[in-house]
Amino acid sequence: MLSRQMIVWRGSRVLARREAAFVRLGHPERVRELALRLGRALNLSAAELDALGQAALLHDLGRTLLPPGADEKKHPRVAAELLKGQPLPPGTLTAILHHRERWDGRGYPHGLRGLQIPKLARVLAIANAADHLGNLPTEMLTVRLARMRGLALDPELVNVYLELLENKHSLPRV
Repeated sequence: MLSRQMIVWRGSRVLARREAAFVRLGHPERVRELALRLGRALNLSAAELDALGQAALLHDLGRTLLPPGADEKKHPRVAAELLKGQPLPPGTLTAILHHRERWDGRGYPHGLRGLQIPKLARVLAIANAADHLGNLPTEMLTVRLARMRGLALDPELVNVYLELLENKHSLPRV
């Protein structure tokens, strides 16, 4: 028997496939892989890596539930509300809820800034941004992520990610 969490996740994948504008096929899996690579480089604990992996797979779940024309900025809150009470590793919901916060405080849903943003959400934000930029040549990807450093993304974590990117064997190309 499938858990509610698995049914929700599989349902989100079906809806995502129908809604090409919502997510490119494989986006959650690519974000998970990138986030876990960065998390390992940051020496996150096994429990933190588990939460990060789950958050990466579920981070855009709220998009599938928003009606056409709805405010896209609501998707983290919608996902977190849907998943509340589910048997997820500690830290998963906060990473999902805050993955669209920005280092400079101009993100959503709460306008958190800097170290107010939970660490797993900051890692997830970098992986998400990298996947959205994924088809760029490595040099251009490096430049684009470097420009986001200190604005949208945690500058120290971006530096670690860029170091991993320099070692072509450390990160998959998406």
